[in-house]
Amino acid sequence: MKLLVIGGSGYLGRHIVRLGRAQGLAVRSLTRSGPPPASVGTQGLDGTEWMRGSAEEPSDIAQALSGVNAVVSTLGTPFGTRESILRINGDANVAITAAAATAGVERYVYVSAATFRPMEALFPDSWGAYFEGKRRAEAAVADHFGDAGAVLKPGIIYTESIDEARAQAALGLKEAKMPSVVGMPLATIFGASPVQWAAAQVGPVGDLFAPPSCVTDVAAAAIAHVVMDLSHDTERGGSDSSK
Repeated sequence: MKLLVIGGSGYLGRHIVRLGRAQGLAVRSLTRSGPPPASVGTQGLDGTEWMRGSAEEPSDIAQALSGVNAVVSTLGTPFGTRESILRINGDANVAITAAAATAGVERYVYVSAATFRPMEALFPDSWGAYFEGKRRAEAAVADHFGDAGAVLKPGIIYTESIDEARAQAALGLKEAKMPSVVGMPLATIFGASPVQWAAAQVGPVGDLFAPPSCVTDVAAAAIAHVVMDLSHDTERGGSDSSK
């Protein structure tokens, strides 16, 4: 089984690649930079095929999809102009999803994000464009893959490793990630049933109480969809007819 991770050298992408390799998958990653810098740690990434290219270039996507059974896309950013944010989060992801379906990919996972309507209203040209693009990408997964596709919508992602948090912070403010000393208590508090009930009563403001998500849990959810379903397809000797 071969898995393509779009953005595999990034923060979440590395965890998905690492877990895919641990599950025995052949893993290919497509990013502009190729392999991740040594400063963020490369343990568990041995054997990964690092492909340098643009997620917005059809020829690079076609090459990356060659021979692939499954795709996980972590492509997305809230930074840039409104046009560039919409293009990357929306247009590029939509095009990748369509190309994957045409190439015969069996399973597709798109990592979106929990809805934050107050942020959309306050910052329409950044966070507003970010979520608008993601909704387009989510719709494309449903259209092209149906039950063979999965959309993950985690809250703010935190790391369990203080060393990883430090390494990410060293890359600059845009790459800094929430450490577990903050993320875990917030996940426990915000995830409690009374808090979630109260959040559901206050409309868009309740989105601010979405529990943070551990990066390893998000990666595990992505790989679980790929490994479980592809294993079933292999046992049946074909692809899922629900695609």
